[in-house]
Amino acid sequence: MKWKVIFDPEYARNKDLLLSGLIGFTLFGFILRLEAMLIVLGFFCLYLLLTILYDAIMRRKLILSNEKTSLRMFQGEMDVLMFTFENKSLLPFINGIFEFQIGKEIDILEHKVVKMKITNKVAIPITLKEKGKTEFKIPLEGIRRGVTRITSISCIFPHLINFNQVRMEYMAFYNYEVIIYPKPLIVKNIDNLFTVSPGNKRSQYSPFDDEMSIKSIRDYTYSDSFEQINWNATAKMQRLQTNVHEKVMDMSLVLVVNLYPVHGWKTEDYPKMIEKYLSYTTYLCQYAAKQGIPFSIHINARTLGRYTYYYLPEGEGIPHYTQALELLARVPRQPMVFPFQHMLHHVTQQTTTDKTVIFLGGMSVAEHNFLAKQNRYGKRYVVKEYEEEATLEDYDKGVVVYAT
Repeated sequence: MKWKVIFDPEYARNKDLLLSGLIGFTLFGFILRLEAMLIVLGFFCLYLLLTILYDAIMRRKLILSNEKTSLRMFQGEMDVLMFTFENKSLLPFINGIFEFQIGKEIDILEHKVVKMKITNKVAIPITLKEKGKTEFKIPLEGIRRGVTRITSISCIFPHLINFNQVRMEYMAFYNYEVIIYPKPLIVKNIDNLFTVSPGNKRSQYSPFDDEMSIKSIRDYTYSDSFEQINWNATAKMQRLQTNVHEKVMDMSLVLVVNLYPVHGWKTEDYPKMIEKYLSYTTYLCQYAAKQGIPFSIHINARTLGRYTYYYLPEGEGIPHYTQALELLARVPRQPMVFPFQHMLHHVTQQTTTDKTVIFLGGMSVAEHNFLAKQNRYGKRYVVKEYEEEATLEDYDKGVVVYAT
């Protein structure tokens, strides 16, 4: 059973007393053969039977739809929570209260909300018609980045037979989550940041050719390589013909985020700086997705999995951007930090070609020295913040190095 029905202690005590009294008076009426008493006792038995039957109806006939659902939104956006109840009984549930708890990542609108330490408790008037479905749409607004679930679901209804209040607690796991994406914060100076190296991204101005892709065929010139001659076309045209290959280059981004607190940060500033770094990362992912540029993400917040830190493999396009947003939303607000130098070692092992690498966050002298010894990276940049804005700078000029 998905609902646990909790009765008022006084109601349960009175029902037990009524049942005991009925048994005693019934025996007494049979012994003395008092027919009038037996008729009255029959009415009380019917009342008790209806009470027990209604208790069972409340537990078995009320269904809350529990399909796997994820509501996704950005900070500041508005949407609605959807709840669907089905009452399969012939009796309505009237003048009730629907309650649940949800995280502070969202703000419930137009309904009573009780602010708690970790979550907020929401209470909504509810009436469910007999033999039918009822939908409730609850408006909300995304307040801060994160993922939250709906918990502690319960319904409170007056008992139709004895008018006592009955609380019904939903015992199953409610498979509904709300994902709030970080708000993108602009990073200036991100144009013309890519390392020119061989790759698979088509570019009109690349010095590299894709030898496997022939764009067209033209007449041979003295500056063409001998290997570019198309002999089949030459035989057909009776003059030398040259293959024109697609121009390609590597335009992929590697985003490396260090969430370890930089020396000098105040404790109260740490969560705010984490949110800023993730918001800058969101903007860079958004830019890359719009430009069709492949990108990957490495964030040194601990998680369960193969890499033990938050990692998104290289991909491109809107679907990959959506995966990036979900990854960024799921980073804890106060994460356990994976050693940044260990993550840099993993990044180095995976970066087999020249890439454009962007670092967010400061690093220690040891981490900076480790990077200085690496030759697998292409052009390196760092996101540096000036008061209320951030800009992309060359790594050697902009990186913040602090003592360990």
